[in-house]
Amino acid sequence: MEIASRTITLIPFAEEHLDNAFRWIRLPEIRRGILMDRTVDREGHRRWFESLAADEGQAVYAIVAGRVHVGSLGFRNIDRTNRRAEFWIYLGPEHQGLGYALPSVHAALEQAFEALGLEKVSLHVRLDNAVAIATYRKAGFVEEGMLKGEFRLGGERIDVMRMGCLKR
Repeated sequence: MEIASRTITLIPFAEEHLDNAFRWIRLPEIRRGILMDRTVDREGHRRWFESLAADEGQAVYAIVAGRVHVGSLGFRNIDRTNRRAEFWIYLGPEHQGLGYALPSVHAALEQAFEALGLEKVSLHVRLDNAVAIATYRKAGFVEEGMLKGEFRLGGERIDVMRMGCLKR
């Protein structure tokens, strides 16, 4: 199923997206943005991709502008009983600042609430990521609280904001 929103389309993450995603996920700034503290090798990335087909707790999509893969997003810890999940997103550095983030988040929420049948989507964002926080607010997320020392990145514990969005 494809979801189109303004300038982007979400399509299920596929083999053709692996090379870009691997290149981006190896960048420290991308990993920091999605609160990931480990490096990824090509074999581990492929194992992750192959595990997606059997993992009902995840749904991952490629963000495509025209025919160009510009980023990836997904839902993890999908809880079908409580109809909620955690959201993550990243854009390749060469595609940041071009207006893809907000329509991508809108499309993700549409996917979550309509196709996946969720009623709540939450996320964690670094307190120093003002651009992401502003984007999430514009998309309808609200602050739910600050979590002290919630994640460990670069050997340090960091504070994050939890944000949530309920189905309208």
